[in-house]
Amino acid sequence: KSSNDEKAKGSGKDGLKSMSTDALKATFEKEEEPSEEKVVDINDVECPPDAEVIKVVEPILEEDYDLSVTDLYKQIETKQWSQVLASINLYPDQVKTWILRREKHDTSRLRWRLLPIHAAVIFQAPHALIEALLTSYPAGAASTDDQGMTPLHLAFRNGSSDAILFELLQAHPNGIVDKDRKDRYPLQLMPSSVARQEPDDAGSLRDKGARGQTGFA
Repeated sequence: KSSNDEKAKGSGKDGLKSMSTDALKATFEKEEEPSEEKVVDINDVECPPDAEVIKVVEPILEEDYDLSVTDLYKQIETKQWSQVLASINLYPDQVKTWILRREKHDTSRLRWRLLPIHAAVIFQAPHALIEALLTSYPAGAASTDDQGMTPLHLAFRNGSSDAILFELLQAHPNGIVDKDRKDRYPLQLMPSSVARQEPDDAGSLRDKGARGQTGFA
């Protein structure tokens, strides 16, 4: 048996359960064997002057709301939370798929563009679903919609719970100093009072806000 096991047993009748966090940390840190594996920093590797550098760019996934909206987005919009959780696990690509909507009479004009994480905040999804979306696609926390807003902007604007605000800040700490297209920080979007209405879709919620009917500007 390892000396770790012996130390744990000697620490009390409950073993590891009786040890403090500091004691556990000290115990296992002392017993760590130094690694013989050499770690190479890619920045220290010299490439020949004529070497071809290939950059891998992840493709942007995008669907038109009126033509081929994803199941995940529709489930968020209709607040089918149990189905949303299942879709996050089954279809991870949908978590990073942008949904956009164009003007009916001028399809060259964009009406809105959102990720599922933006929509989940707007439609006030439970904390567990916000956490699941961020776990599946952490980059979503720093992604900006067509108005230059991160999910954190929308969370402050829609009066999200402290737990959700914390989740978004933990995923993207610099989000608190991100500015939207109108040069506003997330904290500046926190309304004193918001008249809540059920939207037909996330875009219509923003459209109503533009006319002063919700917290959207």
